[in-house]
Amino acid sequence: PQKLDNSSVHREARFAQFNMPLSAEDVLAILGDTTDAEFPIYRTGDYGGLVYTLCTVLYDLAGRRMMVYRGNPRNGMLGSVLNLDTLVPVEHYRSGEGLQKVEKIEEEEEAAGEEVAGEVQEQGAMWKEEGSGAVRGKQTPQIALPRDVAHQHLP
Repeated sequence: PQKLDNSSVHREARFAQFNMPLSAEDVLAILGDTTDAEFPIYRTGDYGGLVYTLCTVLYDLAGRRMMVYRGNPRNGMLGSVLNLDTLVPVEHYRSGEGLQKVEKIEEEEEAAGEEVAGEVQEQGAMWKEEGSGAVRGKQTPQIALPRDVAHQHLP
């Protein structure tokens, strides 16, 4: 059996103090909790400055979206929203502006989704022609997003 370290024990105990989360905001409040200064759920440099939470991801399975938060998620610093089907950004947010939407790129998402779907079909056909190498693990699918969509940087 796996042994839990002090950090896990403390963080589980803190989590048990919360009511069952009923909303995304409730989940973010738990994931951003820093009440236990020695072993916070949201890591801020504990263990001598070695352990940090780099980002927090909240999945909306019904809405098919993935929200990536910068900094402590309870502060609502949403960085990007990605479509779970294509992993293409749907919305970007500027640092420091919380949930204020800066730009929405649905047209690019649709275009990128079509290109990704075509790329996946081409890869599938290639694997089929070359035999079952992909099944044996000798080939790794490579899906390239359009450069202008995949490499957008936030201001």
